Amino acid sequence: MSYESTLLKAFGEPNSITEPNSECGALSPAWNYVDVKLYSWDGIELHCVDGVPEVGKIEFSKANLNIKTKQLTLDKDTKLSE
Repeated sequence: MSYESTLLKAFGEPNSITEPNSECGALSPAWNYVDVKLYSWDGIELHCVDGVPEVGKIEFSKANLNIKTKQLTLDKDTKLSE
């Protein structure tokens, strides 16, 4: 299973999927030959670059989301001091 399909399985069907075609910069076809898809859900924006997901933005006030690591759980109640 690819990273991209794992992402969709975890988050479900996104509100939108776009494939940017920037005129310049890192996403410009003239600079890089990469496959980029931007996925958006309520409060969550992720992008896949050549099939590898990367976090764009998470608004915990909109998304009911918990991100857990061994050291920390990030959610709407996490304090900056943590």
